[in-house]
Amino acid sequence: MKKLYTNNQAVELDLMNLGKAQKQILSISEFLKSKGIDPNEINIENATKKVFDIPVELFKEIETGKIKKIIDTFGETALTDNWETKVDEKTDAFKNQLINEIPEFNQTDYLKYFSFENGISVKTEFDKEYFVDKNSVILSDPKQLEFYDKHSNTCQLLNELMNHPDNEFEALDKLFYFNPDSKEFEMNILQYHDVRAEREAEKKRIEGEIYNRAMQEEYRKNQIRMKINAGEDYIVE
Repeated sequence: MKKLYTNNQAVELDLMNLGKAQKQILSISEFLKSKGIDPNEINIENATKKVFDIPVELFKEIETGKIKKIIDTFGETALTDNWETKVDEKTDAFKNQLINEIPEFNQTDYLKYFSFENGISVKTEFDKEYFVDKNSVILSDPKQLEFYDKHSNTCQLLNELMNHPDNEFEALDKLFYFNPDSKEFEMNILQYHDVRAEREAEKKRIEGEIYNRAMQEEYRKNQIRMKINAGEDYIVE
């Protein structure tokens, strides 16, 4: 196994969001308790999504049981008239209260890291090292490791062969030729014997010689004119 890179900023962000998630879950747990709801794993997970089917149904059963107990004890009275509708209205009000007052939870991706067996805590396997590995590039497959070695050696060789080119296209063009027929890279032999460069250098050499001869001829003519103007005899050689 080989660890190539770790995004430390992502690690810190994960740990920060994990802390935020824990605070939010604790707030939700306390809220559920205040409403007489058991803050177990299912109720908390549902509450983070503002789903309260279980506690609302339980609330309705309790309210229905209260009315039926009154009826069993005192019979039908004005207090129990239309009791089903009254229970439904009370249940709806309870449900709306839960939905509207539940503390915010915006760390959905981090809920899976928590245990609710003995209070609320981060599962032991999700320590800092877990998030370091989560945000790292790690090679473990033999083929990946073999490819990495070749990749690394290629990078090193390229840097040794090139003397700080201006861009990557210049470097690759100088070293390689991609054969469109074979779909493979080939060595660019111009690196060793660039005929075009030699021809260009020869052309510049010849142009330089012609220019120098012209300058020398112009200089000779100027010397002749200067002597004639000075009244000196000049013998043409």
